[in-house]
Amino acid sequence: MAEVFLPYQCEVKIRGEWIKIGLEQALRLDKDRIKRCPHCHGRVRAHATGKNGAAAHFEHDEANPGCMYSHKYDGNGQRMHRKPVE
Repeated sequence: MAEVFLPYQCEVKIRGEWIKIGLEQALRLDKDRIKRCPHCHGRVRAHATGKNGAAAHFEHDEANPGCMYSHKYDGNGQRMHRKPVE
């Protein structure tokens, strides 16, 4: 199950460097473009506002109990994702 990522920024690699971009910009990119959480470096996806009224947001592809922006955050401090996107 994917997990909701609350902040409205992610990172994308441009010319070999990770650059922060906003949610609206991420939504305009190709869906296959790799995006990562700026806090744990786990892969994320951008989701537009849902037909059911759900707000636009990022989701981690795989839950990370070490990310403070994860609903599974365990409270034991910020830690990198077990599968970081480099």
